[in-house]
Amino acid sequence: MTTITEVALRAGVSMKTVSRVLNGEPHVRAEKIERVEKAVRDLGYRPNLAARQLAGKRSHILVFLFNQVSATYIMSVLSAAAASCRGNGFHLVSEPVESSADASRMIDDIVQLLRPDGFILSPPLSDDAALLSSIAATGIPVARIAGTVEATGIVVSIDDSAVSQEMTAHLIELGHRRIGFVTTGPQHRVAQGRVSGFRTAMAEAGIAVDEDLIATGDFSYVSGERAGHALLDRPSPPTAVFAANDAMALGVMSAATILNRRIPEDVAVCGFDDSPISRMIWPPLTTVRQPIGEMTAVAVARLIGNPDPTEKIGHQLLLRRSTTGQGGIVDTAIDA
Repeated sequence: MTTITEVALRAGVSMKTVSRVLNGEPHVRAEKIERVEKAVRDLGYRPNLAARQLAGKRSHILVFLFNQVSATYIMSVLSAAAASCRGNGFHLVSEPVESSADASRMIDDIVQLLRPDGFILSPPLSDDAALLSSIAATGIPVARIAGTVEATGIVVSIDDSAVSQEMTAHLIELGHRRIGFVTTGPQHRVAQGRVSGFRTAMAEAGIAVDEDLIATGDFSYVSGERAGHALLDRPSPPTAVFAANDAMALGVMSAATILNRRIPEDVAVCGFDDSPISRMIWPPLTTVRQPIGEMTAVAVARLIGNPDPTEKIGHQLLLRRSTTGQGGIVDTAIDA
């Protein structure tokens, strides 16, 4: 089994320098970091986590807390967080929670058992005031994926309102005026930003929003299908529907099919997230690609390095047949 002494000899540095590099401490010259990392790779060195915890103040553990809103979204965050932690010599512990109250009760136990170096939260937990307050009381850093409210922690997000403006403008450019929107309840603040952007785009185009065409779901496929029936089975249905995530958009498409509405000839449909299934269905779903993996990697980097209070990440509009009626399965991407 390779030891830290062997790594130091291979890299030509002191054991203290190796320890500082492995612990992610600042003020180590880039050239020495490169030599140590190469020696670690060449020798296949694996630091003993328990020994590192005893030797220093860091546990090299991050905890990801999530509420099962969208399995695809959660798995994207989870896989990216695990890969980023592994690449930086950290371990990821994930904990599903049913409610913020459950999560708040878990914080003391997690801190006592694991002494984590940071927490990662995904929506809607990333905006939950009670949970954020509980974490703040521990003094442990927290990174909030897609956080929207002013609160403690590192926020890594895109501008949901601005992105939704762009998507709504796309529908308006196609000639749509009666546009429906499927949002969620107030507990999902990300969706509130998206409906806000929809309203702004409509106002800028001089189009009045028909409040009867605003439906409420809960980010699930079933709720999107229910909302789709409510919107499309009306005397004067919308000619386009924008859903606040892909799962609900797919539900709207199912409702349209059941009601014998052609997509996009009778109703155009678009979503948000670029989930894998959005590219597999027919017609492929117009959606927004938010780089969830990149956002998560930034969150991990900020937690284990030098936190920056905000980090805006780019996005793409992926224009597909569900709105354009043109092209094959290849995306027409609009970078922003």
